[in-house]
Amino acid sequence: MERYKRKGGVFMIQKISEINNKIVLHYINEEKYKSNIIAVFLTVPLLRETVTINTLIPAVLKRGTSKYPSMQKLEIHLEEMYGSTLSASVDKTGNNHILKFYTETIKDEIVGENLFEKSVENISELIFSPYLENGIFSNEYVSQEKEILHTVINNKVNNKSSYARGRCIESLCGDEGYGMYTYGYVQDLKNINAASIYNQYIDVLKTAKIDIFVCSNKSEEEVKDTLEKYFNYDILNQRENIYIPKQTYIPSVEKTKEIKESMDVVQGNLLFGLTITNIEKLDKNAIIVLNALLGVGTNSKLFRNIREKEHLAYTASSSYIRNTNIISVYAGIEIKNYDKAVELIKKEILDLKKGNISKRELADAKSIITYSYNSLSDSPYSVINFYFDKSIANENISIDECIKRIEKVKVSDIVNVSKKLNLNVIYYLTNEQNGGVE
Repeated sequence: MERYKRKGGVFMIQKISEINNKIVLHYINEEKYKSNIIAVFLTVPLLRETVTINTLIPAVLKRGTSKYPSMQKLEIHLEEMYGSTLSASVDKTGNNHILKFYTETIKDEIVGENLFEKSVENISELIFSPYLENGIFSNEYVSQEKEILHTVINNKVNNKSSYARGRCIESLCGDEGYGMYTYGYVQDLKNINAASIYNQYIDVLKTAKIDIFVCSNKSEEEVKDTLEKYFNYDILNQRENIYIPKQTYIPSVEKTKEIKESMDVVQGNLLFGLTITNIEKLDKNAIIVLNALLGVGTNSKLFRNIREKEHLAYTASSSYIRNTNIISVYAGIEIKNYDKAVELIKKEILDLKKGNISKRELADAKSIITYSYNSLSDSPYSVINFYFDKSIANENISIDECIKRIEKVKVSDIVNVSKKLNLNVIYYLTNEQNGGVE
């Protein structure tokens, strides 16, 4: 296994192969961690008609398997495996909905047992051999998970900054693809039942892009043999029309859309939704540096000027949403400071377009990006998510190569890509006395 050594530590390199029918294995050999991590990601289109029902699939699956038909029995089994874990969730990236399954077990040599094989068996059963009643999911489990999801969706408004970020993205992208709420919509729940979820589950298994990530010190040959032994369900032999993940590209607009929404808030939540048009392959490295210059860390323009110098914001930052062409700017401000904050954020963006970037600012931006890449190896989950993001973008490159590309970015690259930056949306969540939806 090839490894790159840098000041930040040792970077793990993945090897990609295929097992069974169109299932992609990402093998990451490592000896740093005390546990083996296996992750299985099922990627499907992020569509309005399936976003809610797809969200329920992992929730129902983790309620029990054919061998361990309840959460209690499953948890007892995991405890007997020295506290192994088994989890399921959903996520989104670009126009893709991801059903994620993880298992973590302590390494075999520490306990003198073959826990790795047992963990492969556990996660394969969780996904492909669920607990069924009369050939479909349990009505009781489905009903309970619908109630839980109903609460989750309704409670999204309780975290005002998170709600505001979601509303900005929704306003930017519309009600399709990345603009949709990851967990779906309450109005869909009434038409979902045990039979419809099961039918959707079967369709997902037949058509989803399936990626298995194994972060372990086991040999690649042993990993593949074990996976092929347990990932051998009949449903996998029926796989066809496999989904090809898509990235999100939002077109620019001629006129910025301003939206103000009123709620009972103490501070204003101000967001800019920006898009980058006509992105070329290497532009993404310059975009990452541009975003760091604008609003990542205490040396960024937004933090130094909007928060520290002008005292206009409690917090000010920006984020580049990978696998999209979106940069989101966020500022938590006093309600009265809206106009001034908007003016100054626009000025900071204009400064980047003019190339008003000092050598120190550029070095600081690259340093924080490099640090974040170096820190990935601290967690196997971060390494797995890094390689998954790259697979969605159809890029097979290492963490080390990403750092090398960042180091090559010049001010002229940032200026060129900043000229492709467009302000599509300004969203402001204010209080009841100072605004309303526009």
